Amino acid sequence: MIIRSDHKPLESVLKKPLSSAPGRLQGMMMKLQKYNIEMIRYECGTKMYIADLLSRAYLPEVRGEDEKEFELVNMIKPLPVSDQKL
Repeated sequence: MIIRSDHKPLESVLKKPLSSAPGRLQGMMMKLQKYNIEMIRYECGTKMYIADLLSRAYLPEVRGEDEKEFELVNMIKPLPVSDQKL
């Protein structure tokens, strides 16, 4: 199976042996081992028409009035630090 990807570094990352890959990539490489991948080939994203089409075909997001897009968190308040040190 030949995989086409628009992520150029992925080609070289997966050519390395598993033992020499960084820890964060080893998990991904282990998951991919169950597939029969012959090679990963880079292809410019604008030439990957189906993927480009699917990335643009999003569902409209519906939010209730009480749902906020972002939640503000004050991280200084819960820290057990005296006012003098703060």
